Amino acid sequence: MNEKIELSNGNKVNNQEIKNLCLSIMKAQDSEEVVEILKKNDLWDDQAIWRNYGDVEGSWATINNQGDPPFALTEKITNSVDAVLMNKCFENGKHPKSEDRSLPTSPIEAVHKYFESKNEIKNYDIDKTLFEENIGDVAGLQEFWSDKKAREVAENINISIGGDKGSYLKIAIIDKGEGQTPEKLPTTIMSLHVGNKKSISFAQGKWNQGGSGAILHSGQDSGIALQFVLTKRNPKIIKNFKQERTKLQDNWSFTVLRRNKPLKPGEVSEAKYLCPMEDEDNNKTLPLNFFSDEMPIFPEKGKQFDKKSNYGTVIILYEYKMARNTSAIFGDNSLYRRLDSQLPKLPLPIRVHETRKKHQTEREQALTLRGFSNFQENQYLKKKDNSNLEEVSPRRGIFRCQKYKITYDIFCFKKNKGKTYIPENAGLLWTVNGQTHAISK
Repeated sequence: MNEKIELSNGNKVNNQEIKNLCLSIMKAQDSEEVVEILKKNDLWDDQAIWRNYGDVEGSWATINNQGDPPFALTEKITNSVDAVLMNKCFENGKHPKSEDRSLPTSPIEAVHKYFESKNEIKNYDIDKTLFEENIGDVAGLQEFWSDKKAREVAENINISIGGDKGSYLKIAIIDKGEGQTPEKLPTTIMSLHVGNKKSISFAQGKWNQGGSGAILHSGQDSGIALQFVLTKRNPKIIKNFKQERTKLQDNWSFTVLRRNKPLKPGEVSEAKYLCPMEDEDNNKTLPLNFFSDEMPIFPEKGKQFDKKSNYGTVIILYEYKMARNTSAIFGDNSLYRRLDSQLPKLPLPIRVHETRKKHQTEREQALTLRGFSNFQENQYLKKKDNSNLEEVSPRRGIFRCQKYKITYDIFCFKKNKGKTYIPENAGLLWTVNGQTHAISK
């Protein structure tokens, strides 16, 4: 492990030095700190060690189309949901891309298959007015889960908020999903337009571009748009599936995605990510990688990266354009509330942590995010007579437009009860697979 590895820029580093570099970038509070770290290690100015995002020039044109910060962020969360469900599929002995007919055909079916038991469903408190057509059709709907179960499942996906220096947030999305090997990072997380998940019926991110837009909204304080990625493949996948094995399969790998702004008239921005290691087998460059049994990637006890894991993925967005200078989880304009309406039928609950010192209290600040619709239905079933919602009929239904079937849910709040939950200027949320794609007044 102390053997020196020569990078493509001529520098020589050992395993521990690469790991320390990774940890220092994770701890950086803003983009300027990241740049300082990379410059100190001769990894910023040499464009030869930076690889085109998606291995194509002009990738910024795709990124530049993702114009809304909340929408771009929820695409990252959707990718984490996909990664967790695919990981569970692997752990259950099936390859997600196989033609096995027993595989789930939708995200909800996957949630049911991998996170629920038949006995749990029998004990659900079902409101018959909401499920008149098929009262048993509740499998995989986390709106019926107990708070305890939601909290337990939410440990698979966390969002931690840091960044004490500037006005904007340092957002980390962490998942205990399938993870990637160093060789496959360029063709998965750092790829574009290749449709890696098209053949996976229960995955949502089909087009391999939605998650690219987040970097557009990073670097709000410094003007330096960066995104960090750290990942490691689940060892169980490598053990059980020969086709998933690679030479560097036991290593964590990390990279930094940057925006290179045009320097001359007529030039356009380019997106590039750090790849300073040689891949002798494919005659291409690889992201930095190192061996470590575990890495502190999950938030705990008010620290953004403290709880260790032996695999998973971390995405960090520095100085992100959301919930400026407000608590991440408390208040009408908090990140928590924005995500609540952006992911009203979130397939899996996630845990949101506030780790900034200026917003910390004596006890850890963290809440389980279940999605607007899931949460309101859950609370209605629990409280009923004391619910925030009015009794309206119908509360759920279906209408058809040409060949399309559209399901709707109506949430009518009692007087002065809805302000906390309803986003400003929002009356209608248009959703696909639980994710808001448009908001109407």
